[in-house]
Formats: sequence, C-alpha cells, structure tokens
Amino acid sequence: MERHSGITVVFSGAGEKADSVVGEITERLVNEHSAESVVVVSSDREVSQRTRRRGAEVRGSREFANRVRARVLRKGRKRKRDDIERRRERPLSPREVEEWERLFQKRMDRGSGDVEE
Repeated sequence: MERHSGITVVFSGAGEKADSVVGEITERLVNEHSAESVVVVSSDREVSQRTRRRGAEVRGSREFANRVRARVLRKGRKRKRDDIERRRERPLSPREVEEWERLFQKRMDRGSGDVEE
C-alpha cells in the first residue's frame, strides 16, 4: 500500500486477485467510515458494480486521470498567479523610488510631455 498526496494506492500480492483485494478494502472502508466517503477508481465493470452495491462511489480510470490532470493544471496556474501577485506587491527598492522620483521630476520640470532618457 502506498500513499500519494492523500490518495491510497493498493497493489494485490502474488497469487491474489486484484478484484478481491479491491472488494475487501472497499468493504472494510465502508464499514469503518461512511459509504459516501469511499471512492474506488476502476474501469472494471464487475468491480464497479460491487462497489456501487456497497454504496461507495466509482470513478473510471480515464475520468480520474482527467480530474488529476485538471487539478495539477489549476494548481500550476494558481502558482503562476501567486507569483505575479507577489511581484506586484513587492515594495520598491530605494533605488527604484529614486528612479521614479527622477523621472517624475523631469516630467514636471519640462511640463506635460513624455519623459525621455
């Protein structure tokens, strides 16, 4: 059994049928928790039917992969937005303040017009 980002991944052992392992774990989780909190990822028709009979949710492998990809992309976009916001909110350095003051002073000294370097 392995855990990755809050997801438990279970592999069947040598000589064990994966369907049986999924069924046993699903049954245990439904009994320990609530059926609504159990999600089984499988594209196997028999596993899906057994899981639904126990009241747990089933997601197909492709649907699950698409959800994971979408979440990763959203996190990536959010991280980019956060980086941009951090840069926007960064206070100006004393050198940058001096530069802006110099540019504004030039403009004021020349009247309205574009600042030239």
